Amino acid sequence: MGSIAGSGTGPGTALGVPGFALVTGAASGIGRAIVRLLAKEGCAGVALADINLSSAQTVRKELETIATSPKFKCVAIQVDVQDEESIIAMVKETVAAFGRVDYSVNCAGIGMKKPLADMELQDWNRMIGINMTGVFLCLKAEVKQMMSQESLTTER
Repeated sequence: MGSIAGSGTGPGTALGVPGFALVTGAASGIGRAIVRLLAKEGCAGVALADINLSSAQTVRKELETIATSPKFKCVAIQVDVQDEESIIAMVKETVAAFGRVDYSVNCAGIGMKKPLADMELQDWNRMIGINMTGVFLCLKAEVKQMMSQESLTTER
């Protein structure tokens, strides 16, 4: 239900994350925990992408209080990971805010709260669309952007 891709790391933080991250599913669960960690560990900025823009904006305010980088930037972006155009717009909005994408963490995902025997095909297709196809579509757009930019460099 998730993947991580990065175009470079370097010294400067405990985790070596001085660049800009794009995280889907950032408003709750694992995604929220990851963006909190990135902010605390000195990431230069985080794009909080989620279907629920209001929740992403709440997390943005929270990160601004715990970020350790004095130049920390954070944006909240609404995205539907089942919609390739929405994903492309998410990457473009991230690049507009930060100039680049150095790391991507794709955590947008759902589970079903009913037994398999009670699931409808529509439920299954939605889950696969978000949890698997969504990760593929996000990685496709994110890696395309990462490949078009210079590698991340860090000052010593």
